[in-house]
Amino acid sequence: TSKNTRLSNTTRSDEGVKALHPLRASELNPPSKHTVAHFFTEMKQYKIEKSKLEKGLKVRFPDARSWWDVGKLFPIMFMDRDKQHVAAFYPDGTPMERYVPDNWTSEFCDFASDSSEDDFPFSERFWIQDGVDMLAILNERGKELTDET
Repeated sequence: TSKNTRLSNTTRSDEGVKALHPLRASELNPPSKHTVAHFFTEMKQYKIEKSKLEKGLKVRFPDARSWWDVGKLFPIMFMDRDKQHVAAFYPDGTPMERYVPDNWTSEFCDFASDSSEDDFPFSERFWIQDGVDMLAILNERGKELTDET
């Protein structure tokens, strides 16, 4: 079992996928006070099952003009327990990569697109379905929109 953990800023309700309020820096202890146990306890409330995100993307993908139309379905944080590293990527909100456990490293980067198979296995990337990388397609659609304007 992989010790890597994905966290997303979305939750599922009867009304569909709704974004949670971004964390406020004041709600988190300074990084020097974070332990691994505290960190995972605090972040657990934001976890969502990959299967729910996969289904949501499959439904919304055909009509999505770019990543921005379905961005709330994508993970915003990737944690590698083996390497004690956090990668975060999000359009706005609290800079979560600053609030990691003691002795961990972190960075703001596009881990969904830029991580290697070893770091983030393709089997965990729900946006790759039936061999089709929907994130890559959404990014291309977005570039085409930009080129049209």
